Amino acid sequence: MPNHVSKWADFSRGLYIPGESGSGNQQAGFAVPGNALIKADNIEYLPSGAVRGRRGYAKYTSSPLPGGDLAVSGLWRHYGLAGSEETSEGTNDWSNDSGVGTVSWTNPTFANQADQQPAEASLAADEISEYLTGATWGFSSIPDDARILGIAVQVLRCASQSGAGSIQDYEVRLGQQVGLPRGDNQASDSVWRVSENATPESSDYEEVWYGGRSELWGSLWTVARVKDPAFAVYISAQATGGAKDALIDQVYVWVYYSSDEDQKRFLVVRDEPEWENRRISEEYPDTPGAFRHVSNILITDYRPRFIFWPAKNKTFIFDGGLVLYYYNTEAFSVVSASEEGEVSLEPRTGPYACIHNERLWASDPNELNQSVYASAVLDETTWYPENQISVSDGVGGEITGLESYGGVLVILKESGVWAFAGDIENPISLNQISTIGCIAPATVAKTPRGIVFLARDGVYLTDGRDVYPLSDAIRPLFVNRTQDNIYPNAVGIYHRHRQMYYLNLEPATGTECYVMQELRVPTEEGDVLLTPWARISSLPFHAACTWDGPDDDGEIFFGSVDAYIYRGDYLGYYDNSPFRMEIQTPFRALSEDRRLGRAYHVKAHVRALNNTAGGIRYDQAESDNVSFTLDTSKAVPEFQHPRATITDQAEFGRFASVRLSNDVDGYQWEVHGVWLENRMRSIMQWR
Repeated sequence: MPNHVSKWADFSRGLYIPGESGSGNQQAGFAVPGNALIKADNIEYLPSGAVRGRRGYAKYTSSPLPGGDLAVSGLWRHYGLAGSEETSEGTNDWSNDSGVGTVSWTNPTFANQADQQPAEASLAADEISEYLTGATWGFSSIPDDARILGIAVQVLRCASQSGAGSIQDYEVRLGQQVGLPRGDNQASDSVWRVSENATPESSDYEEVWYGGRSELWGSLWTVARVKDPAFAVYISAQATGGAKDALIDQVYVWVYYSSDEDQKRFLVVRDEPEWENRRISEEYPDTPGAFRHVSNILITDYRPRFIFWPAKNKTFIFDGGLVLYYYNTEAFSVVSASEEGEVSLEPRTGPYACIHNERLWASDPNELNQSVYASAVLDETTWYPENQISVSDGVGGEITGLESYGGVLVILKESGVWAFAGDIENPISLNQISTIGCIAPATVAKTPRGIVFLARDGVYLTDGRDVYPLSDAIRPLFVNRTQDNIYPNAVGIYHRHRQMYYLNLEPATGTECYVMQELRVPTEEGDVLLTPWARISSLPFHAACTWDGPDDDGEIFFGSVDAYIYRGDYLGYYDNSPFRMEIQTPFRALSEDRRLGRAYHVKAHVRALNNTAGGIRYDQAESDNVSFTLDTSKAVPEFQHPRATITDQAEFGRFASVRLSNDVDGYQWEVHGVWLENRMRSIMQWR
């Protein structure tokens, strides 16, 4: 009779798949017992269910920036354009796309021209149409080396005379692949005009614009992508309050671009011990990584907000100071106020601002508890006092961020989130959509799915309609048994090219950073969006910016507390030093009846270059009970199935966790699966 019974247990589920099948948990990451990795250091996630090492960073500046050892509190990469051009196109390539809604459009190709023969969707109450999808736009006149500044969609539409309901937008999006809309939803909350005739005439249709000269719809556009036949427009409508027909007679797409040579240049703001002496530097025109001090133009204790307005070819610097500055590649200047009679229409200086509906929108440093102001259209010099909205909520708390998303102005406060629909001269609605507020202004970041921000108890996302939690996986960082941790000075940045959000909770003193990754993972029920988290053990992240130019491959840069700029997601090392990638699976029962047992063999499916170190931990142990080494050393990285024997019989438990680590160039280590062969104890024998 054998003295043991062995059983292999699959620990791969813990890499990040969210719990048991059908659990419905959309969160993944470390620190979620039973559902994901306990430890995820310096790694990133793959849609297949595997993890791999993360790429590192390297110095962009070989020496500290001029002016001494000062923390970088603002980082921006400006590009100058000598001028802009525009072109518009229609298309005959119209079809239905079932990516949303249930009701198809009749005669979708009729959206190709304004002839009062529309594409039509007959909707019952609360029904949503499928996408009316237009592709193959052409744009052959745009030079291949141009930069795309903005995209607008021009629609002639109306609602039928018959029917008791009304029609509204459901989604209006662009896509880089037919069948796959992406980026911001530019749908408006306004009701479609109702036709005065049973058969609509030309005067019944209203012309509606989505996007604009400086609106990129939350995505990265190149000339090749807008010329690609797969570049598509997606329009979906919904009926409310009763049945109604949605009618679209014509759709045009406008592309705004510059064919002049870009002039790219970093702008850096740094803190001196006394905030009155905050400095700004610019990169030399033809010497990347070399900087010169400009002037002490920022006299504020707020972090500056850089807003590049392509339509004006200027970067505006909102710092809550006495004046509003702009940079045009040649010099820094003050925005001069326009005048009407004896009234000076002074610009608002923030420190929070954004571009929305072809206007600058900004807070006022003297009214941070309630007021947001709008400039005149395409005019930074004119700010009428009446162009103001109030978000006073009776609770108090200051404004902490402004962003434009999906046709809505999102206003973040310490006490909640507000959404303003319409325009300052034609407002539709202003609503407080949540009492969960943003406490860390420097964490606000726009993503294709909405606005990410840090609240008192974690990271959240808002799409202008609701607020959604994102950080259950790292909740112990904010809420634990002994105290709640609040991080008002935290900084965050969204790296659009990699679909990752970087978060440093204590930028002044710590280099530990947390990264949330967006992944679409195929399942039997369809794609599931996961947001797993990982930790970067050392990243000099006090300020950051991304550069989404078509020839820059979506780079990300970090500014440190010691006056350096680092290029992130770069090579496989942290500033030329190897770093350790480490994962630890959740604790799992060694047998269904939870008997005592021990690991006998461990095997893994990995891609590696050198040996992988590991350990086994029993029953919530915080350090390894036993150690092992997987022989994964190869001349070049390749997939392997290494196996190690656990010889130590003195350690055992009812639950076990596997830890693996490697020190190598990040992309040279991947883990696709982990298994343990266990021996269970019965009376005095291992069985």
